[in-house]
Amino acid sequence: MAWFFAGGWKYGSPLQFYRESAHLSELGILSVSFDYRISYLYHTTRQEALEDAKDAIKWMRKHTEELGISADRIAVGGASAGGCMAALLGSLDGTGEDCLSVPNLLLLEYPTLALPMEKVRKKMPPMLLCMGTKDEFTKMEVVEDYVHKVKILGNECEFHPFEGRHHPIFYYRKPLTKDYNTLLSLIEKFLRKHGYLSM
Repeated sequence: MAWFFAGGWKYGSPLQFYRESAHLSELGILSVSFDYRISYLYHTTRQEALEDAKDAIKWMRKHTEELGISADRIAVGGASAGGCMAALLGSLDGTGEDCLSVPNLLLLEYPTLALPMEKVRKKMPPMLLCMGTKDEFTKMEVVEDYVHKVKILGNECEFHPFEGRHHPIFYYRKPLTKDYNTLLSLIEKFLRKHGYLSM
């Protein structure tokens, strides 16, 4: 499992997914919360961040024996900007240098969907999509349009709206709400559904 943090490509920290990573590793899944270049520190754009994300998945695939993982069972997730990057990785056509960067499963937490909207393709990885119905960055009509585009091309998209929730659904630096437990339960069920966890 590879995670990419939120922060609008400007701020953020891999700390965001340490809690989820620890939980999944207790269930037997190697889980990595990756860092990537953000503009606050490196004066970079989202394109450099996406290149870092591509490199991270390539790195996992090139070190499968060392890590004890399967090259064809790499799930990628993220929140907000990180969720957008995960979706964009899932939109790669898998040719050329990008062949090692395509995930096998997507776990998207309130991703910003404007950028992936036109990148949807056939044979995308199965995806879990969780979004607050009052998300300020991606309106529900945009989310519904994205889900429709994904599904009409024959892809799996398990969409879970969080009623009345905003962007983010919860704050990882503040006391956790029941939404965190709900999200974690949805992630576990999705991983079990696709054989990443035993039933």
